[in-house]
Amino acid sequence: MKKFRQAAVLTATSLLGLGIAAQGPQYRGSNTDAMGRSGTASITGPSAMYLNPAGLAGLQGYGGEFELETSVNGTLLDYAKWAADNSQYFSHFDSLLAHMDTSLENVWAPYHEAYMIQGHYKDLAFSLSRSTRTATTLAKSVLTPAVGAAILSDLQLVAGRGFALPDDWNVGFSVKYLYRQRADEKLYGPNDDEYYAIKGCLEGSSSSLTDKYDKITCASRFADAQYGFGLNMGVSRQLPYGFAIGASLLDLPTFFNGGFIYPQANVGGAYALNIDPIPGIEAVRYKLLMNLDWQSPLTDEDWFRQWKTGGSFSGIVKGHDVAVLSFGLNEGYPTIGGRVGYILYAYYLYTSQETGYYPGQRGESFHRFGTYLSLNL
Repeated sequence: MKKFRQAAVLTATSLLGLGIAAQGPQYRGSNTDAMGRSGTASITGPSAMYLNPAGLAGLQGYGGEFELETSVNGTLLDYAKWAADNSQYFSHFDSLLAHMDTSLENVWAPYHEAYMIQGHYKDLAFSLSRSTRTATTLAKSVLTPAVGAAILSDLQLVAGRGFALPDDWNVGFSVKYLYRQRADEKLYGPNDDEYYAIKGCLEGSSSSLTDKYDKITCASRFADAQYGFGLNMGVSRQLPYGFAIGASLLDLPTFFNGGFIYPQANVGGAYALNIDPIPGIEAVRYKLLMNLDWQSPLTDEDWFRQWKTGGSFSGIVKGHDVAVLSFGLNEGYPTIGGRVGYILYAYYLYTSQETGYYPGQRGESFHRFGTYLSLNL
């Protein structure tokens, strides 16, 4: 009883609605996400493999990066409060649903996490990234309870190379292997096999972190596995007075799940301004960066969804960003981010997006917290 109650509380506080497009993985990294997912002309470092591999050109020495984040949101916190107030009724699904708050009934509350490991030797880079979104919901039906679960988990293995050309031109490419676990949002009743898979997941006997993670990602037990491999390529050029331009083609081609997925074309411009140090604090330099991108998935999208814009203001000590404030617009939704540290950073991001299928589109916002380690020699 107690363990089931703990499992139900955990699941009720780790829920997510998924917006799944007919496209490849959308991982770009926290820096890019904080600037409205823009940066086709300005991105550098190993994470450039995901947006514009030309950003690999000109890298020196070698280095490694590690990033880990988790997310919370308003609906998730509402479920957590409801679970805390009503956990004494969690003897089984019927009593649980008898006390279900009508404002939360059939509401999918989001949960998201991601991690990334990557490195480079000069302008040759590699990366492993995983981004997971899960969803579970509790619902009332006429005679029986219903539960819902969904997952979209993307794993990418990527390797890329950049090349510096004359006249400040850069080109690059990256090849990738993709693995996806996907189960779309759906409600299940006792007549469905998935219902008992979810119920059994909630009633796991272990209280270990591994078991708790299994509860959060229980939809992976019946998710479809999808595989693929593909190519990204891009070009960029530095212009006078701090300006830059760039273009990339992502997933062209990418064979995935038995067919080709829609490629994405990106065109962008950037402006970077180095600001003189403040008298008395000469050790800290400052930089302002502004991006404007057009990112088309080559499908019929609203025009405002194809424009991304963002910027950042950085304080730099010995080549390391010690404080960064970022902002942007992605598909018309705001993004705000902040990062502080030296080699080891802590960051916060606020992102919004629209997910689901028409006519059931809905806006969702995430408060994302993470840590980021960057070491370059």
